[in-house]
Amino acid sequence: MKQYLFPPFFLFLLGLLVLAPARADSYEKGEQYYQAKEYEAALPLIKEAAKQGTARAQYRLGVIFDNGYGVKRDSKKAFDWYRKAAGQQHVSAEYNLGMMYYKGEGTKRNYVESAMWFKKAAEHGDADASINLGIMYLNGEGVKQDYMQAYQCFLKPAIDDNPEAQINLALLYYEGKGIEQDYSQAFHWTQKAAEQGNMQALYWLGFLYDKGYGVKKDVTKAVDLYRKAADEGFALAQHVMGIIYLEGRKIAVNDKLALTYLTDALKNGRPDAAYLIGYIYENGRGVKADRQKAMEMYRVAAKAGNAEAIERLKNPDGSAEGFFQAEEYYLSRDYEKALPLLEKEANKGKARALFYLGAMYQHGWSVRADQKKSLRFYEQAAQRGDADAQFNLGILYHSGFGGERNDTKAAKWMREAAKQGETEAQHNLGYMYANGYGLKKDYVKAHEWYLKAARKGATESQIALATMYHYGMGVKKNDVEALRWAEKAAKGDSAEGKLVLSLLQKTASKQMETSEQMVDFFQQAANIGVPEGKAMVGVAYFEGEGRPQSDVLAFQYFNEAYKAGYVKVSYLLGYLYETGRGVKADKQKALEMYRISAKAGDKKAIERLKSLGEPISAR
Repeated sequence: MKQYLFPPFFLFLLGLLVLAPARADSYEKGEQYYQAKEYEAALPLIKEAAKQGTARAQYRLGVIFDNGYGVKRDSKKAFDWYRKAAGQQHVSAEYNLGMMYYKGEGTKRNYVESAMWFKKAAEHGDADASINLGIMYLNGEGVKQDYMQAYQCFLKPAIDDNPEAQINLALLYYEGKGIEQDYSQAFHWTQKAAEQGNMQALYWLGFLYDKGYGVKKDVTKAVDLYRKAADEGFALAQHVMGIIYLEGRKIAVNDKLALTYLTDALKNGRPDAAYLIGYIYENGRGVKADRQKAMEMYRVAAKAGNAEAIERLKNPDGSAEGFFQAEEYYLSRDYEKALPLLEKEANKGKARALFYLGAMYQHGWSVRADQKKSLRFYEQAAQRGDADAQFNLGILYHSGFGGERNDTKAAKWMREAAKQGETEAQHNLGYMYANGYGLKKDYVKAHEWYLKAARKGATESQIALATMYHYGMGVKKNDVEALRWAEKAAKGDSAEGKLVLSLLQKTASKQMETSEQMVDFFQQAANIGVPEGKAMVGVAYFEGEGRPQSDVLAFQYFNEAYKAGYVKVSYLLGYLYETGRGVKADKQKALEMYRISAKAGDKKAIERLKSLGEPISAR
């Protein structure tokens, strides 16, 4: 409960002026005793002023009864006095009344009343009330759930540097609730809150660095931020640091520190941390092995719903060491020791163990490389929801790993990984939609997935969006948006991003050069499946301008553009088929291409057919 005062704004009735000096004098003396913590002396003076209607005195009396200062704690009396003061627009009383309605203290819990009083206090400038109201809008408590209203409630306090508002605003941007999802903005507001020492913000800033969302991925910095949040007492960060020290992720393995952090996390309200504490005691990691203590911890974790603890208790004569030990060996690249433990865990259906085995058979780590086995393990892990396995399957099926290339399967698994938020998978799925790999070509959907990855800071997706907006592929042509995304890519220290930004700026100012730089720009368009881009790169290779002359590559790009529906290249394809440049000479194929081009109105194709003595409509 807040315990600070706001002076009354004005007196309502002229008749009160006669009583004002006595009331004020009584209240001021009582307040002096209150600040000196002489509550018994303060109480009668403050009560006298409160009964005479002084809002500050009524509020202070509410605080006294609310906290039991010199009196027996009485929530009902506190509520009554807060209500009297709030009726006179005393801001802190309005806030406290909202809290009492929310918690059901001194009155029956009533979220509608709570929201109403928080709203009044927020309108009178109370930042905490505005934040609480925002949370109620998020949860639909006492008000209709409305993420945009929540955003509005957080925005002003966030701008005014309130760290709680900033972290709540960051989470809205992270989740894309009420506003467009934007990881850059999520990072911006999280960083501002973290700069003020907000421990929740320190953790989330570490998470953003860990995942590379809205900022360049930096696991070392992430660990440092996790540690700071943990040392401030944030339970989730303590849990994460326990895992990091247990696994030796970017730092040396330290079982004792792992136990310390996990124990702190458990004490601070993370019962699932008990599972790892149980594992430590069962296996004597940094402590003397203690099976009884281990089982005690497993029961704590199981009671909180931890699936691994529940499974462990079902098999008390087994060992929890299997997967953790296997993973430790695997991550330290001791594959020979990892293999039998991973196989054992895989037989139990452990998704991560299946993934690790897939990787080992893919690369031949302590086993003979076997593409079919690798795919089988990846498939089993992917079916159990392992996003890394789903992503790898997407890549491997697209590349023809294990035999024949299968873009349908590649797209299926890439989509599953993308749905789980894997940034690279989201970019790749956009690329597959743009080029029609395993999916019907769809620039709108390509834009949708590129956008998801771009908002997380994926430079390649930002470049793709810049190109799509410039050409109007899947979206309305918009060079302002094209420049905006190119600028984001360029800020990420991407050489390609800086190049695209420069080329777009030159295009806007009509300074584009017909040179290698121009072809680079078309190459970016070609890379995301824009047919015109493919055609122009083909022309560059055909003419040897901006690219080394290559009939083979010219044919490749012309053919891709044609297959993507760009019939304007059919004349050039006809020419290459006729002359055998870059492809085996094929007169029938050449005539077919010339006819298609002629039907589209190409005069050169019409003339070429005439010179060959062929009717335009011939099949």
